[in-house]
Amino acid sequence: GTFAYVRGAYFSQAMSARRQGGDIEFTLAAAQGTYKPALRDYLLAIHAGSARAVRVNGKPLAAAPTLDALNRSGGEGWSGGRDRFGAMTWVKLAAGTAATVRIEVATP
Repeated sequence: GTFAYVRGAYFSQAMSARRQGGDIEFTLAAAQGTYKPALRDYLLAIHAGSARAVRVNGKPLAAAPTLDALNRSGGEGWSGGRDRFGAMTWVKLAAGTAATVRIEVATP
């Protein structure tokens, strides 16, 4: 770690999610601050059913067959799955970059 925060350095990136019809829209705002963290990716767990498609800024995001494959991948992507709460979608996004994600939900 560093003590850059003492000199006023910080990193902040606002996130929001909302249901839009049957789909989910997730917004990642532009990063704020001068601090550059080692954080490379966000891994989102969206509990709104299984996705049939995920788009970032209107472009299709590549699907991975499993969460493990998604974690091993070098870039952004998504994967469907289940946990104790039911069907869900994992989305891996680059940290620090603004994005609008649309998760087209297939099943609740």
